[in-house]
Amino acid sequence: MAENRDIPSMSTSITTPATPSITTQKVDVIAEYQALLEGLDSLLPGIDPFVIGGQTISRADLKARLQSRIDAAQKVKNTRKTLAALVADERATAADADPLRSLLKAFCGARFGATSPILQQLGFVQRRRRRTRPANQAAGAEKAKKTRQVVGPTGRQQRAAAHLERSSGAIEPSGTTGGGTSML
Repeated sequence: MAENRDIPSMSTSITTPATPSITTQKVDVIAEYQALLEGLDSLLPGIDPFVIGGQTISRADLKARLQSRIDAAQKVKNTRKTLAALVADERATAADADPLRSLLKAFCGARFGATSPILQQLGFVQRRRRRTRPANQAAGAEKAKKTRQVVGPTGRQQRAAAHLERSSGAIEPSGTTGGGTSML
Protein backbone atom coordinates (compact mmCIF):
# COMPACT_ATOMS: atom_id res chain seq x y z
CA MET A 1 0.00 0.00 0.00
CA ALA A 2 1.12 3.49 -0.73
CA GLU A 3 1.59 5.87 2.11
CA ASN A 4 -0.52 9.02 2.24
CA ARG A 5 1.98 11.57 3.50
CA ASP A 6 0.24 14.55 1.86
CA ILE A 7 -3.10 14.11 3.65
CA PRO A 8 -3.33 16.39 6.66
CA SER A 9 -4.52 15.15 10.02
CA MET A 10 -8.30 15.14 10.48
CA SER A 11 -8.16 16.25 14.07
CA THR A 12 -8.31 20.04 14.31
CA SER A 13 -9.02 22.03 17.39
CA ILE A 14 -11.78 24.63 17.32
CA THR A 15 -11.13 27.75 19.33
CA THR A 16 -13.72 30.27 20.34
CA PRO A 17 -12.75 33.90 20.61
CA ALA A 18 -12.86 35.50 24.04
CA THR A 19 -15.19 38.27 22.80
CA PRO A 20 -18.02 37.69 20.35
CA SER A 21 -17.48 38.75 16.77
CA ILE A 22 -19.63 41.82 16.19
CA THR A 23 -19.63 41.40 12.42
CA THR A 24 -21.02 37.85 12.37
CA GLN A 25 -23.70 38.08 15.03
CA LYS A 26 -26.65 40.34 15.48
CA VAL A 27 -26.13 41.87 18.88
CA ASP A 28 -27.98 44.51 20.78
CA VAL A 29 -26.71 47.92 21.77
CA ILE A 30 -25.62 46.81 25.21
CA ALA A 31 -23.31 44.13 23.84
CA GLU A 32 -21.85 46.51 21.24
CA TYR A 33 -20.96 49.18 23.78
CA GLN A 34 -19.74 46.61 26.30
CA ALA A 35 -17.40 45.17 23.66
CA LEU A 36 -16.19 48.70 22.89
CA LEU A 37 -15.40 49.38 26.54
CA GLU A 38 -13.53 46.10 26.90
CA GLY A 39 -11.65 46.77 23.65
CA LEU A 40 -10.56 50.21 24.84
CA ASP A 41 -8.95 48.64 27.90
CA SER A 42 -7.37 45.66 26.14
CA LEU A 43 -6.42 47.04 22.70
CA LEU A 44 -5.81 50.74 23.40
CA PRO A 45 -4.43 50.83 26.94
CA GLY A 46 -1.83 53.55 26.46
CA ILE A 47 -3.95 56.21 24.78
CA ASP A 48 -5.12 59.02 27.03
CA PRO A 49 -6.63 61.50 26.02
CA PHE A 50 -8.39 60.50 22.80
CA VAL A 51 -8.66 63.00 19.95
CA ILE A 52 -11.95 62.10 18.25
CA GLY A 53 -13.86 64.25 15.79
CA GLY A 54 -11.81 67.33 16.61
CA GLN A 55 -12.40 66.93 20.34
CA THR A 56 -10.00 65.90 23.06
CA ILE A 57 -11.69 63.51 25.48
CA SER A 58 -10.05 61.90 28.49
CA ARG A 59 -10.20 58.13 28.88
CA ALA A 60 -12.27 58.37 32.06
CA ASP A 61 -14.80 60.77 30.46
CA LEU A 62 -15.04 58.60 27.34
CA LYS A 63 -15.62 55.44 29.37
CA ALA A 64 -18.18 57.23 31.57
CA ARG A 65 -20.14 58.41 28.52
CA LEU A 66 -20.09 54.96 26.94
CA GLN A 67 -21.14 53.37 30.25
CA SER A 68 -24.03 55.85 30.53
CA ARG A 69 -25.21 54.67 27.10
CA ILE A 70 -25.10 51.07 28.33
CA ASP A 71 -27.00 52.02 31.50
CA ALA A 72 -29.66 53.88 29.52
CA ALA A 73 -30.14 50.93 27.16
CA GLN A 74 -30.37 48.56 30.12
CA LYS A 75 -32.98 50.79 31.76
CA VAL A 76 -35.06 50.82 28.56
CA LYS A 77 -34.73 47.04 28.27
CA ASN A 78 -35.96 46.58 31.84
CA THR A 79 -38.79 49.07 31.32
CA ARG A 80 -39.91 47.24 28.17
CA LYS A 81 -40.01 43.99 30.12
CA THR A 82 -42.12 45.69 32.77
CA LEU A 83 -44.38 47.18 30.10
CA ALA A 84 -44.81 43.79 28.43
CA ALA A 85 -45.79 42.28 31.78
CA LEU A 86 -48.27 45.11 32.42
CA VAL A 87 -49.80 44.72 28.94
CA ALA A 88 -50.18 40.98 29.47
CA ASP A 89 -51.85 41.67 32.83
CA GLU A 90 -54.21 44.20 31.22
CA ARG A 91 -55.17 41.71 28.50
CA ALA A 92 -55.92 39.03 31.08
CA THR A 93 -58.02 41.47 33.09
CA ALA A 94 -59.82 42.63 29.94
CA ALA A 95 -60.60 39.03 29.02
CA ASP A 96 -62.30 38.71 32.40
CA ALA A 97 -64.09 42.08 32.50
CA ASP A 98 -65.19 42.62 28.87
CA PRO A 99 -67.78 39.83 28.83
CA LEU A 100 -69.22 41.18 32.11
CA ARG A 101 -69.55 44.65 30.61
CA SER A 102 -71.26 43.20 27.56
CA LEU A 103 -73.71 41.29 29.73
CA LEU A 104 -74.40 44.38 31.83
CA LYS A 105 -75.09 46.39 28.68
CA ALA A 106 -77.64 43.80 27.58
CA PHE A 107 -79.18 43.76 31.08
CA CYS A 108 -79.44 47.56 31.24
CA GLY A 109 -80.74 47.71 27.68
CA ALA A 110 -83.51 45.29 28.62
CA ARG A 111 -84.27 47.17 31.84
CA PHE A 112 -84.24 50.76 30.55
CA GLY A 113 -84.77 50.20 26.83
CA ALA A 114 -82.16 49.97 24.09
CA THR A 115 -82.74 53.58 23.02
CA SER A 116 -82.88 55.07 26.52
CA PRO A 117 -80.55 57.99 27.27
CA ILE A 118 -80.00 56.49 30.74
CA LEU A 119 -77.56 54.07 29.10
CA GLN A 120 -75.23 57.01 28.47
CA GLN A 121 -75.06 57.70 32.20
CA LEU A 122 -73.83 54.12 32.64
CA GLY A 123 -71.15 54.56 29.97
CA PHE A 124 -72.98 52.77 27.16
CA VAL A 125 -74.05 54.14 23.82
CA GLN A 126 -77.75 53.67 23.36
CA ARG A 127 -79.12 52.31 20.12
CA ARG A 128 -80.38 55.15 18.02
CA ARG A 129 -83.45 54.99 15.89
CA ARG A 130 -82.71 55.02 12.22
CA ARG A 131 -83.86 58.15 10.48
CA THR A 132 -85.13 57.63 6.98
CA ARG A 133 -85.60 60.83 5.07
CA PRO A 134 -88.85 61.23 3.12
CA ALA A 135 -87.03 61.32 -0.22
CA ASN A 136 -85.33 58.01 0.59
CA GLN A 137 -88.64 56.50 1.69
CA ALA A 138 -90.27 57.51 -1.60
CA ALA A 139 -87.33 56.11 -3.59
CA GLY A 140 -87.51 52.84 -1.63
CA ALA A 141 -91.25 52.51 -2.21
CA GLU A 142 -90.78 53.11 -5.93
CA LYS A 143 -87.98 50.54 -6.07
CA ALA A 144 -90.13 47.99 -4.20
CA LYS A 145 -92.99 48.59 -6.63
CA LYS A 146 -90.72 47.97 -9.63
CA THR A 147 -89.29 44.85 -7.99
CA ARG A 148 -92.78 43.46 -7.39
CA GLN A 149 -93.64 44.06 -11.05
CA VAL A 150 -90.55 42.19 -12.22
CA VAL A 151 -90.52 39.37 -9.65
CA GLY A 152 -94.20 38.93 -9.10
CA PRO A 153 -96.04 38.15 -5.88
CA THR A 154 -93.97 36.42 -3.23
CA GLY A 155 -96.26 36.08 -0.21
CA ARG A 156 -98.78 33.26 0.18
CA GLN A 157 -101.82 35.52 0.09
CA GLN A 158 -100.37 37.56 -2.78
CA ARG A 159 -99.76 34.42 -4.81
CA ALA A 160 -103.29 33.23 -4.11
CA ALA A 161 -104.74 36.59 -5.20
CA ALA A 162 -102.55 36.61 -8.32
CA HIS A 163 -103.66 33.07 -9.12
CA LEU A 164 -107.29 34.13 -8.91
CA GLU A 165 -106.59 37.11 -11.20
CA ARG A 166 -104.80 34.87 -13.76
CA SER A 167 -107.58 32.31 -13.74
CA SER A 168 -110.10 35.11 -14.33
CA GLY A 169 -108.12 36.26 -17.38
CA ALA A 170 -105.76 38.96 -16.05
CA ILE A 171 -102.21 39.24 -17.46
CA GLU A 172 -99.44 37.41 -15.61
CA PRO A 173 -96.56 39.58 -14.31
CA SER A 174 -93.30 39.22 -16.20
CA GLY A 175 -90.59 37.11 -14.59
CA THR A 176 -92.94 34.48 -13.21
CA THR A 177 -93.73 31.10 -14.61
CA GLY A 178 -97.03 29.27 -14.73
CA GLY A 179 -97.33 28.74 -10.98
CA GLY A 180 -96.72 32.38 -10.09
CA THR A 181 -93.85 31.64 -7.74
CA SER A 182 -90.60 33.53 -7.95
CA MET A 183 -87.25 31.86 -8.58
CA LEU A 184 -85.45 33.54 -5.63
